[in-house]
Amino acid sequence: DLDYSDRDLAFQSANGLMAAVSELNLLVQLKPEELDALSNLLCVVPETATKININTLKPEQAPLLVILLNGVLSEEAATQLLQQRPEQGWESVAQFLEDPALAGKTLPEDYRDKLAVQSTFFRATINVLYYDTQFSLQSLMEVQDKKSRVLSRRYGELF
Repeated sequence: DLDYSDRDLAFQSANGLMAAVSELNLLVQLKPEELDALSNLLCVVPETATKININTLKPEQAPLLVILLNGVLSEEAATQLLQQRPEQGWESVAQFLEDPALAGKTLPEDYRDKLAVQSTFFRATINVLYYDTQFSLQSLMEVQDKKSRVLSRRYGELF
C-alpha cells in the first residue's frame, strides 16, 4: 500500500480478486513489455476455482496448457495439440486426454479439476460510436444449467 498511497492519485490495494485485467496497469512492479506478454494469458472471473476451457484456448495460449498439465508437454507440442483440435472441439476432457500427444504422459493428480470443455463465464463488450461520442459497455455473465445471470456491468472507458 505504501507504493500506491504515495502516488499523485493515491489508492489502496483491494487485497482481493481483480475486477478487470486492466488493473495490472496499476502495478508498479510490471513493465509495459511484461504486461504485453501477460495480456493474452489472463482473464478475470469472480471466483478462484474456475476451470480452463480447452476448447476455447487459442494456440498462442499454449503456455497455459503446459502449466495446467505440469509441463508434460512442451509449448510447441501444446500449440500443435490446440491447432489440431477437432473442429467442434473435444466432447469431453476424457476425449482430450485420449489424444496421441498425451499418450504415455504422467499427468498431475489434480489436472482434471482444472480442465473443462464448456465455459461458465462470458464477457460481452459493446462499443458505440455516435458522431464524436464513444461509449463502451462490458457485461460479465455466468451461464449454468441453461440459465444466465449478469454478474457485473462496466460503463465508459476502461483504464
